[in-house]
Amino acid sequence: MHAETAYVFRHALLGSAAYDLQPPGERAILHGLALDILESAMRADPGLLQGAALELAHHARQAQSQRRTANLSVLKVLAEKECDYLAQGARHAFDHFDFATASRAADLLASHPAATPSQTSMALLSLGESARYQGRDADARGFFERAVTASEQAGLGEQHAKALRGLGIVLKNTPESEAGIGHVRRALAILEQLGLASAAATCRSDLATLQVSRNNATEAIAAYQQSAAEQRRLKCSDHLAVTLLSMADVLVRMRRLDEARMAVEEAEAITAVTGNLLRQAGCAMARAHILKQQGRRAEAGQMARQSEQIKRQLGDEPAAMSSLLFRAMLAAEDGDTPGAIALAQKGVALSLELGNPYWHANLQLNLGVWLDQIGQFAQAEAASRQAVEVLQGVGELRGAAVALSNLASALKAQGRHEEAIACYQRALPALENHGDPIALGIGLGGLAEALCRKGDPGAQATYERSCQLLGEAKAEPQLQDIRRRWQKSLLSRREP
Repeated sequence: MHAETAYVFRHALLGSAAYDLQPPGERAILHGLALDILESAMRADPGLLQGAALELAHHARQAQSQRRTANLSVLKVLAEKECDYLAQGARHAFDHFDFATASRAADLLASHPAATPSQTSMALLSLGESARYQGRDADARGFFERAVTASEQAGLGEQHAKALRGLGIVLKNTPESEAGIGHVRRALAILEQLGLASAAATCRSDLATLQVSRNNATEAIAAYQQSAAEQRRLKCSDHLAVTLLSMADVLVRMRRLDEARMAVEEAEAITAVTGNLLRQAGCAMARAHILKQQGRRAEAGQMARQSEQIKRQLGDEPAAMSSLLFRAMLAAEDGDTPGAIALAQKGVALSLELGNPYWHANLQLNLGVWLDQIGQFAQAEAASRQAVEVLQGVGELRGAAVALSNLASALKAQGRHEEAIACYQRALPALENHGDPIALGIGLGGLAEALCRKGDPGAQATYERSCQLLGEAKAEPQLQDIRRRWQKSLLSRREP
């Protein structure tokens, strides 16, 4: 009888009972036998082996447990195999957007006594990247900081640069954003010194993204263009597509739509050759943003839906939620607030299921605005409070400030002016620090309205500053809304 068919159980509990009845030493030997059989069967197919890596790591781990052998070299080999398969399994899970599984494997590897310094450092990097993709920036920061220390102590230059890059990115929306840019600059210097031109070009693109977060759009475009030129020279097609799409996003914000379209067309030409579905989804989303600015809103919604479908097909649910949120915001701007709320609630439920706090908070943030617009102020308050709590927890302070401003609006609408004023006063310094004139202008307008209804003499000056900021930002719809609300608050004070 072949080993593969020696035991066939009709009920899972029978298999579990038979397993538990095996003496520990014999059970360890059987795990070793299973490991040998699976390795032999899969050795010719590296992709299949990587897909089964965590099962192989399990057999290698159990084969060491209570094994009655004085042959320490056998145990050493098994421990090394366990670490190797944990590393492969974490990478495979991450590449397939299974961040929870990737984190579990990387956590086992990071604390494994047999792990090499390189494996420990890579495990910490994997934990950091997984946490970042799950929206847990505070956790990601801790893992990247540990990876920075571990890689530097072990003299692992490339991994040290990757850890510095990751740390810089998670500091983007925090008060330490300048330090974050410094970390990415150090990473770039290390990669250039090591002669890793492709990685250096990607790091230069990351620097451009960080400059966008500081509202240095012109500098960012120059950095993206430099990175793209280097990636073309090195024929780094996939990384070039990412850089082009990031640059297109900034160009759209700058209303340079023809340049944005050309960047997207180049990215589309690349993905037509590489067949990278994730990049195709990115191209569709970039097209959606351009179409929206061109006033072709129905087509924009179709492209966003196409992007969302591709991402779901790949299993990248967090990325799919960005497309869903775009569709919800498009619906809200078109006056379909109930449709926007329905999409946001769908996203909130999915984010809870995935355990992704970042998207949960961002969807709740927008949901609070739309509920406020249709007069559901208590529900808007609840959604905004959740957004504030989660965004503060993951270290996304700009988003938390916007959510606080939304919360203040919901409180103001319920006549709770003192609470509203306190929330506005907490939110406004953070919005000013992050250089967001539109959000700051809206917040000041809300504060002016609350102060006016309370009879505070500072209301007029606050209102005027709000109008100035929104006017300079050419945010005409928001400016008109603030003026309308201000007039309404003045009239309410004159009523007996």
